[in-house]
Amino acid sequence: MPRTRTAALSVLLSSLVLTGVLWSTPAGAAPTLKQASEHIARISHGRARVEKLFPGPAGLTGVLLEIRGRKMVGWLTGDDQYLLLGNLIGPGGASETRAAMERLGLISKPMPAAKFALGSVRAAGFTVGRKGPLLTAFIDPNCIYCHKFYAEVMPLVKAGRVRVRFIPVAFLKPSSTGKSAALLTAKDPAAALAKNEKGFDVAREEGGVTPVANPSAAVRAKVKANTKLLAKAGQVATPTLLYCNRRGKPVLLQGLPKGAVSRMMKTIGPFRDGRCAPAG
Repeated sequence: MPRTRTAALSVLLSSLVLTGVLWSTPAGAAPTLKQASEHIARISHGRARVEKLFPGPAGLTGVLLEIRGRKMVGWLTGDDQYLLLGNLIGPGGASETRAAMERLGLISKPMPAAKFALGSVRAAGFTVGRKGPLLTAFIDPNCIYCHKFYAEVMPLVKAGRVRVRFIPVAFLKPSSTGKSAALLTAKDPAAALAKNEKGFDVAREEGGVTPVANPSAAVRAKVKANTKLLAKAGQVATPTLLYCNRRGKPVLLQGLPKGAVSRMMKTIGPFRDGRCAPAG
């Protein structure tokens, strides 16, 4: 799974387990707002408040909750016995939780891929490789899946099959900002990234490049702008890969599913100045 931080889902659930017998309602009947409010307030010791109920997939009932001043979405099972908190993934791989949060106005809808592609051209980054179609990769220096992506894509870069434009972001650890600053300010960013990956501590999930202790305001602003742009893709997840397919359509991939790079290489096409064009 990708390293992800979505603001509305970042409540620490370990201290608030909302599972167990909630109430008894007639078979097939959805709970009322009053029932949900009373029972969830009881089992959460008053820390969770129900604001709204709405229909969910597969017989679930969606619940808009407020916990410690933050709003989030939960799901009641059809027998009204359990409240599920977290990311509910549908059979097509889409997040039902995210879709509900968008409908409720908790988070904004992702920026269209074509507009995101134009934004990526203006983002601070550097390109590794001299031949082949261009792939854009948003990375956090402390991201282990970015580390795996680097190991997988670099043989293709060295073979001249693809170029990669790396855009450093920072959200995983306190050292991420300093390490992203180190990549952006290095005389040879490609060499600095290679050092980060060669010295990557897999057990601790720490990149090997030495972080800049006190990045300038200008460099901090670049890293922050990169991270803010990444959030507009739908979620702050790394690696996030952006490329054009041979039909001239932008493709946005967040995370690193198995076989993603090999599948991409079969369809990647021209990407120039933030725009895609059909392969000639």
